[in-house]
Amino acid sequence: AVVSTQSTGDCKSEPDYSSYAKFMKEPDRRRSGRQSVPVPAHLKTETEIKTWKRQQRMIKNRESACLSRKRKKEYLQNVETKLAISSEQNLHLLRDNDDLRKQNGSLKNENTLLLEALDRLN
Repeated sequence: AVVSTQSTGDCKSEPDYSSYAKFMKEPDRRRSGRQSVPVPAHLKTETEIKTWKRQQRMIKNRESACLSRKRKKEYLQNVETKLAISSEQNLHLLRDNDDLRKQNGSLKNENTLLLEALDRLN
C-alpha cells in the first residue's frame, strides 16, 4: 500500500491516510492521524523497512513543519492586524487628547476673564 499525496495550500503535499482507515478497528480510526502507517507487507528486508520508516518520518516532519509555518503566518497576520488597529486607535486618542488640551486651555482663559470681571463688579 502506497501513501498517496494531495496538494494543499502552501505545502507541497500531504499524505492521504484515508485508505488505511478501512483496515483499522474503530478506536484506531479515531487516532489514525496520530499513529504511524502500518508497514507494507511487500517490504521484506530490514533495510527496506528502515528506509520506509525513515521516509514516513520525513513525510510527517514535513507535514508538521508546514503546519507550523501556517500557524506562524496566521499568528503574524493576527499580530500585524492588531498592531494596525492599535496604531489607528492611538492616533485618534492623541488627536482627542490634543483637542481636549486646547479646550482646557481655552476654558482656563475664559475662567480667568470671568474671575477678573467678577472682581471688577465687587
